Amino acid sequence: MKRNRLLIVTLLLLLAAGFCVEAAGQEESSASGVTIKYMWWTPVYEPYIQGAIEKFHSENPGISVEYETLAFDPYWQKVQNLFAAGNPPDAFDMSVVFVWDFADKGSVLDIEDFVSRDIDKYYRKPIDMERYPDAGGKPYAMPYQWVASMLYYNEDAFDAAGVGYPTRDWDYETLIQTSKKLTADTDGDGKADRYGFFSNAAHTFLDSMIKAYGGEVLSSDYSTCKITEPAALQVIQKCVDMIQKDKSAPVAASYDALLVSGGEMFRSGKIAMTIDGSYMIDSFKDVPFEWDATMVPKGPVKRSIYGGPDGISIAKTTAHPDETWAFVKFMTGADRPKETWIPGGVSITKSVASSSDWTDMHKQWISEPKDLLDAAQYMEGADFCTKWLEWRINTINAELAPAFVGQKSVADAARAAKAAVEKVLQSK
Repeated sequence: MKRNRLLIVTLLLLLAAGFCVEAAGQEESSASGVTIKYMWWTPVYEPYIQGAIEKFHSENPGISVEYETLAFDPYWQKVQNLFAAGNPPDAFDMSVVFVWDFADKGSVLDIEDFVSRDIDKYYRKPIDMERYPDAGGKPYAMPYQWVASMLYYNEDAFDAAGVGYPTRDWDYETLIQTSKKLTADTDGDGKADRYGFFSNAAHTFLDSMIKAYGGEVLSSDYSTCKITEPAALQVIQKCVDMIQKDKSAPVAASYDALLVSGGEMFRSGKIAMTIDGSYMIDSFKDVPFEWDATMVPKGPVKRSIYGGPDGISIAKTTAHPDETWAFVKFMTGADRPKETWIPGGVSITKSVASSSDWTDMHKQWISEPKDLLDAAQYMEGADFCTKWLEWRINTINAELAPAFVGQKSVADAARAAKAAVEKVLQSK
């Protein structure tokens, strides 16, 4: 019995010694710091992101961030490959169009406990867009900013036409009529070479206009496409008429050309107005004419403005959830240096967005930054749900394009789009 007790005591002492060695090893590892891996798309933003990371390093010497940036398509291909291989980044930029798919697979961390600590500091609607399976679910990405569509206009073109600039009081009927006045043959060859507006089927424009007229793109449960209903058909017809009837919007050379953003045509002066995301401010900064932007027009039923979050997700398998959240919180919070704010992006942190620094920065380009801030109360997404790229970008754009280029009636194109979209939504 004594021998057994002695053996037990000896074993306990050895285990205790071993535990102390292990604990010491863990403490040493912690003291040497941890490394987290971060990925994002949009390489053009690297100066902003890199500057933020450098500031984070200076304030968090125990955490090192290794980062990589790729263009959108190769970025998502690599992210998916890394997850499939079981070696995902700790944190990565999450498009709102994919958050449902990653959450459904259980690939990313539910960050409710992190977010709830400071929820009153943030804009709520962009965070709700990151929730799954609906706005009452858990958030699976933390926005670092939100963006919203704006009405961009070429002041020089308005001056030449003797037309007053757009205001936030405009409605879509005013835009349509003004577009006709701005369309002009500036070189005298008998053909219009400047158009009033860029009419198109993009979600940054068309979806919000449909909602502003009382229509819907998808049903509230995301099971049914509703663009064949009267309000939606009315809006699509108005958009097509700007091209085919009024001749106040350029005719696309092909289906594919129609799907390209109006950004390049606005930069070249070919169109006087376009509705696109506030992120376009960064690409319009150096155009060779005077321009400005204001709030998207209202419709007869309501004002609806396309918008959504740019967020960061944390891989569920990360070995460093607390350190990774510390980085995400820094990237989304008030401590991020103003020099690293992305033009046209509104910080998810209210105190940053309402600061004089943010306003002064944006007054370099738009006369009333408040028009962008105030868009938050009218902001709606584009029915972000599973398979969004497939049903919205690939399917609706492709099926509506023949109507916009004059090769199919609006009704026929909408019916084809409805059938194709519902096939995607119902597929496994």
